[in-house]
Amino acid sequence: MQTTKRWQTGSIVWTTIVMISFVFTATAMNAAAEEVTYEGTIQGLNCTYYSKECPKDDLDIYAALENDFVLVLPDGKFFLLPNLSPLVKARHLTEIVRIQGKQDGSNIWVENLEVKQNGGYKNAWNRKRQEAGGRPILRSKVPMK
Repeated sequence: MQTTKRWQTGSIVWTTIVMISFVFTATAMNAAAEEVTYEGTIQGLNCTYYSKECPKDDLDIYAALENDFVLVLPDGKFFLLPNLSPLVKARHLTEIVRIQGKQDGSNIWVENLEVKQNGGYKNAWNRKRQEAGGRPILRSKVPMK
């Protein structure tokens, strides 16, 4: 009888310790991510990391040579955008953008992506809309010359 009681008490103690550690871990993870807004350009990861001059005149070749794209700030610092599709990033290659999200080290978990157009910013991608399964936010059609 005492062995069963000891086992139950030990089980309760360990369960409590595990639950408390989960709470502290979740709190630390939330505290680590900081809400940020940055303005910069979308550039190729390899070109940015290795400080190489990449083809700016032919964006198709530039996009094809890159595996992923990053947000590059005016001071040269860059951030990975892991939750943003490479296709969305490639669509806005070399454009001036404003990104809002949660920074965790060198990553920004994007909540909203806006592209600079006509002196203002136009919404190009939104996490909540994407998760809701809404249609992607597309560019306005550019008239053919």
